[in-house]
Amino acid sequence: MEKYYSIHNLVTIKSNVGLPIPNYFSCPSIADPDLTVTQCNFAQNIPRSSKKKRKDYAVWSEGDTLFIDYESLDLKISLSDIDGKTKIQVSDGFVTRSKKHLNTLVGLIIQLKLINQNCTFLHSGCLTYGNGAILLPAMGSTGKTFTTLSLVDGQERLFMSDDLSIIHTDGTVYSYPGKIGTGPYVLENVSVPELSVKPVFSSKLARIPLVSLIFGKFPWLYKSKNLEMPSHLIQDQSKCSYLFLIVGGSENKALSVSTRHAITQAMNQHLDTHNLFGSFILNYYAYFFGYDLTEKLECMREILISGFSSTKCFEIKSNDLPSYPDIVLQTIDED
Repeated sequence: MEKYYSIHNLVTIKSNVGLPIPNYFSCPSIADPDLTVTQCNFAQNIPRSSKKKRKDYAVWSEGDTLFIDYESLDLKISLSDIDGKTKIQVSDGFVTRSKKHLNTLVGLIIQLKLINQNCTFLHSGCLTYGNGAILLPAMGSTGKTFTTLSLVDGQERLFMSDDLSIIHTDGTVYSYPGKIGTGPYVLENVSVPELSVKPVFSSKLARIPLVSLIFGKFPWLYKSKNLEMPSHLIQDQSKCSYLFLIVGGSENKALSVSTRHAITQAMNQHLDTHNLFGSFILNYYAYFFGYDLTEKLECMREILISGFSSTKCFEIKSNDLPSYPDIVLQTIDED
């Protein structure tokens, strides 16, 4: 079944494959989407001599289209026209046995299209605060989700994102409210009880280093609950007022940092989980067609420099996770 998405009217998508795009962006049919993902049976009768062998697959180009084919496994994918009306085609086998690669590719294509619209994804939690927004970039599993959900109060502070925020050069932040994996930790939000989770058993186990290591190897054990954020708690867009990097330390407070430093650190942690070179399919496209991914990284930096020009930036210097929300609010109150 075909589904359509419009991400804040910045990027439009059509797909007959289940994709990890928030249902928040589902929309009626779109005549000419920016990205089309199609699961189908397709065959290309290309002479073997025209194909470049790489490990256990063949890769070649035809016109403006890249093809990758695991010849003995019915795993086929094609990618064309990244800067135009992009099309991805995948075989049934690729969807069933290599869905992770497809999801990664789609996420990176959306990122590239956002960059062409003077926007960029940023791996961060985000919520409103008054007339502005608070961004919370952090390395994975260091407190971003806990801090974001703890701060939401349903009135002055509304949810925008737990994992990815969209930053525009003019300082506008757009929401990206996907499903939220809370992890094996207790979270109690008195203001918004539906955000509270109490996985008492897994929370105790997660404090044991060996068990925590095992949980990390098996993510399906690690997550305690997937939250779908209620629509009345979501704010569509705001202006970025504050940025708090979660870095850890013993000071138990937030310290002011330069915008330049904050952008460097925000990009470092973003690329750890959303690496623009993290898809071998996209890398082959760039190599075959001379598409400059390094330039897109430079564009991302320029977008953040412009977007954060009026943003006050801090680092949370604490290893006490439960104190992070209070540190954020205290720092803003004292500012």
